Amino acid sequence: MSQSGKLVPIRAVAVPAPLPAYGTGRWLPVPLVVFEILPGILVGPDVLGRAGDGQVIDTLSDLGA
Repeated sequence: MSQSGKLVPIRAVAVPAPLPAYGTGRWLPVPLVVFEILPGILVGPDVLGRAGDGQVIDTLSDLGA
């Protein structure tokens, strides 16, 4: 997978992450970060392997994004 192709699964998880947090916020107060970490673990290199290390990812992590 190309370097820019590794950002697509990360975006696909990060953009809709607030939706379940706001949807369940009325009944169960779960912090938004839970809905960001759990899908991140799923698409990361340890489970599904859809997003992994690369030059673009390393540069963004150095910037703090």
